[in-house]
Amino acid sequence: MDIFLDVLAIAAIAAFILIVVSTPLYLMLKYTVKKDQQNNHLPH
Repeated sequence: MDIFLDVLAIAAIAAFILIVVSTPLYLMLKYTVKKDQQNNHLPH
């Protein structure tokens, strides 16, 4: 039972870290794409 709880805790921490790391990356990527789309509309 203790091993199961350890695995559960590690999985929860890993998921939390993944969310914390991926959220800013996703927002940055979204912002960059949005900026690129705006730049494309400008006449050269």
